[in-house]
Amino acid sequence: MMAYCIWPHSLSGGTALLLVVVTGVTAQSPHASRSSGEHGPASVNGCVTGDSLLDSPVTRDLLRLLWVHSNPEGRPRERRERAGVLFDSAGSLVHRADLDNPNDTPCRCSCLVPIAGRPLAVVMTHPFRPGEPLPAECSPSDGRLRQYDVSRLGGPSEADLRALELWGVPGYIVDQLHIYAIPRGASMENARSVVKRYLRIDPLTGCTTM
Repeated sequence: MMAYCIWPHSLSGGTALLLVVVTGVTAQSPHASRSSGEHGPASVNGCVTGDSLLDSPVTRDLLRLLWVHSNPEGRPRERRERAGVLFDSAGSLVHRADLDNPNDTPCRCSCLVPIAGRPLAVVMTHPFRPGEPLPAECSPSDGRLRQYDVSRLGGPSEADLRALELWGVPGYIVDQLHIYAIPRGASMENARSVVKRYLRIDPLTGCTTM
């Protein structure tokens, strides 16, 4: 059984969304997938956010995995959004990640992963720094939108919010500076007030959220 979620979206919020879940398909995913179980603290110097799912070592493992495969230190046009899903698998938290999908671009991603249980959250990357110029392909028709903006909706794009609404699950987005926790029920109208933002590295304590 496969979950096929297509997340075509622009970091500038300018494109439409399609999210599809396909069940009963027996073909195996051609892309990388990984599972993990609960096994102790996220890290010795990990920040505790109070979000039990984000503080899980499984979620932190998925965040790091997706981030590394986003090529975040590469030139902007060489970076890639990546996505994965957290599942409740018979009481254990596991993740599945699509790490090398050829359809992924710097500003949109597709996610093809096996269904491993009940979906709990979607995790994705925005491999840019707030305010950083985006590659031309992110908004080919309007150069004014070619900047990574987190101020209007607090971190997610409009398409991110629509995707999470269709799935009915919360989401986590990591960029160069922050992790954004998008709760179930977040929308264009309330995102700025309900999305929580955590620094990836606390400047006072040096602890990390990844």
